[in-house]
Amino acid sequence: MKTSLKILAITPVYLVILIIGTMIGMALFPNETMSQSSEGGFDIMLLLVAFLNGTILFYYVMKSNTSGWPLILRTALLSFILQYFITQVESLWFIGALQMSRETVYALLTGGIISSILFAIIAVWMGGKKSGVPEYSNIGSAPQLIRIALLTVIVWPSLYFLAGYYIAWQSPDIRLYYSGSTEMLSFWEMMKMNLAEGLYSFQIFRGIVWAAVAWYAFSVIKGTRWQNAILLGLLFSILGHSQLLLQNSIMPETVRMVHLLETVVSTFAWGMILSYSWLDAPIRSFPVKTASA
Repeated sequence: MKTSLKILAITPVYLVILIIGTMIGMALFPNETMSQSSEGGFDIMLLLVAFLNGTILFYYVMKSNTSGWPLILRTALLSFILQYFITQVESLWFIGALQMSRETVYALLTGGIISSILFAIIAVWMGGKKSGVPEYSNIGSAPQLIRIALLTVIVWPSLYFLAGYYIAWQSPDIRLYYSGSTEMLSFWEMMKMNLAEGLYSFQIFRGIVWAAVAWYAFSVIKGTRWQNAILLGLLFSILGHSQLLLQNSIMPETVRMVHLLETVVSTFAWGMILSYSWLDAPIRSFPVKTASA
């Protein structure tokens, strides 16, 4: 199958797999929130989400130096962590403001595991990477701990809180949704609250997860420094937040759209910074195992 036809086919494939995973998740963890969303009928934006997520994951598969089950594992992990885990752990943190049940989170995570594995298997097969000969990584030696610390303890939390305050928190609807008031505190007053409530430490945890997944997934990616930085930025921003394009019973439209802008900006920048400053360390090639032909 030609590459152009594969790209056209990837959207319906992703959509069907997403629906299957969602249905299984709902069956195992019934919840009113997802039931209400499904009763609203088919959202045409779901096609756009399927196109964006499916295409960027398929591009990752095609850019990889490896193949077979090692590539399936990397793709599935990348898909699950970025689309489901990293977002739903934050949902659990803000679960009171979001007014969603834990069953909703569990259903999304369960469906996400199933969808990620199924799509990874099919994407690797469609990409013609079922098997191959050993290739070599284009990533450098393991980064120093001080570098990881600077990125996850300072850079990511700074991006998160700056975007959160100067993009999202400028909206009265956002302030009312999360705090029940439209009162506008200063950035430093908000930061004192975030530190006291543990939100800063929680973002460090998310930064570490992102960094670990990026290192594992990108240890087999071909491309220039800038190409890989843009790709990682797109993976972080698209996979993590394209679902905000969909209508749901949890967030009003204005809240969703403001959050979409805020999170896309911060995570795209985080992906680029992480890739450009860390993943392009001095090159040290080493074998990458692939499935035998």
